[in-house]
Amino acid sequence: MYRSRSIFIILLLIACFSVSCNPVTSTEPSTDDDYVKVIIDFNTFVDGTPITSDILLEGDEYSTAGISLAGHPGPDEFRDPPYCHDANAVAIHQAHPSIGANYLSAARPGEIDSCNTIPIEINFFRSPVRQVTVTFFGSDNTYTLQAFDLEGNLLGEVQEESIFEGGTFTITYTSDSFNISRIVFGDMPVRPEPAGTYITQIEFHRSLIREDEMYGISFDTFVDETPITSDILLEGNEYSSAGILLAGYPGPDEFRDPPYCQDANVVAIHQALPSIGVNSLSAARPGEIDLCNTIPIEITFFEMPVLQVTITFFGSDNTYTMQAYNLEGDLLGEVQEESVFQSGTFTITYTSDSYNISRIIFGKIPVRPEPAGTFITKIQYYYLFN
Repeated sequence: MYRSRSIFIILLLIACFSVSCNPVTSTEPSTDDDYVKVIIDFNTFVDGTPITSDILLEGDEYSTAGISLAGHPGPDEFRDPPYCHDANAVAIHQAHPSIGANYLSAARPGEIDSCNTIPIEINFFRSPVRQVTVTFFGSDNTYTLQAFDLEGNLLGEVQEESIFEGGTFTITYTSDSFNISRIVFGDMPVRPEPAGTYITQIEFHRSLIREDEMYGISFDTFVDETPITSDILLEGNEYSSAGILLAGYPGPDEFRDPPYCQDANVVAIHQALPSIGVNSLSAARPGEIDLCNTIPIEITFFEMPVLQVTITFFGSDNTYTMQAYNLEGDLLGEVQEESVFQSGTFTITYTSDSYNISRIIFGKIPVRPEPAGTFITKIQYYYLFN
């Protein structure tokens, strides 16, 4: 996956940051215009749904703000009591009377009130940040915030005292660049005096002038850059950390040629053809990698809608179509592009008037009467980070 700069997206970001773009995530441009301040609390989910009861989280509920949450049992000295070695979940608790806001803690899976003494891990998975501030409350104890870079190296740590029933306290770590990819916060080590760790707000500074508004996916490697060195059938979620799901799209009857392709709802990666030089993606039947490569491909942007999608592809002498849909399944529009057999790759782009593309279908549509192989070498798309 690669990233490239887009002044156009930056202008849209600035416009969005001047208004309320998200009911939970508050964003404010800095006076220096090089970062945006993002503030997250736990009174609502990202879509504005109020949180009115204690709830265990999966950890990705705030992913559209660019973070994931987890308990961090850590090494043995972090754990008290010892059974907290599996306390890798997080939970939101209803407002404490003395605090007046919901709060986040670590927890054991299925046990919301167990292991709230375990530190909390926050991952900035979309892009590193420069400064993180945690608002918290707890026991009479010293709390630590550790910051790590993308490679897992400890950048540094800060500490702050907390007074039991003394309201909330804040702790801030500031780096010298946008390189904080993860923090761990809590009473560290937990032993010998374990202290409850409760977060009411997370604030972080993310770069405003960014190099990753356009995402690019190719199929020579997986997202973690593991090389793909043989033909392989996919589950469809292998690129989910880039915000997309992939599937074959048999569609209505007229899409299918031959007729047995009605179950061609998977995708496959094929090794590079000599004339193309890079791996390619196609539809396939489950268990049969070389069948039904004529079926269109469905790409779902499941984390957040996008503004623009560009596909690089090759195929037969034919007309290829890209259809774009919004979250409700309404067709936003479609574009077409001609392909010439054995003439390299071609590109096709659909641009919407806002960030509302949640799904696209690409291929020879309808497949009949002249089915054409559909092979994608690259997918590019614009995200709006709010």
